[in-house]
Amino acid sequence: MGLSYGIKSAIIPNPKIPLPPNILSQLPATLATIFLRGKLRRKDTVAGLALLSGICCPASMFVRWKGLQIALEIVSFFSTHATFDFLSIYTLELFPTCFRNSAVSLVRQGRCSPEFSAQR
Repeated sequence: MGLSYGIKSAIIPNPKIPLPPNILSQLPATLATIFLRGKLRRKDTVAGLALLSGICCPASMFVRWKGLQIALEIVSFFSTHATFDFLSIYTLELFPTCFRNSAVSLVRQGRCSPEFSAQR
């Protein structure tokens, strides 16, 4: 959510207006990760999504039309979320099950618990 709040201050005075579309973009990103995980190549998918996010995020600051700004930001948010999902799946596949279970529990704690998250 930090990405969307940082961009919104430059685009829209009230950052809570386009927040629901950002939240709703997480579900398709997760579903795309689940269904396309076995069909796409790992490096190409992560590199393409990261590149798309890296292009759309700064581009949304320079576009004048508000609708296009929000659309670019939502695409950036979608691709960032999908990239993180792909990376977390493929990174956890590198380790044996005993380490993987511990890592999954730590990642879930970090996502849900404010004590472990980097952003306060």
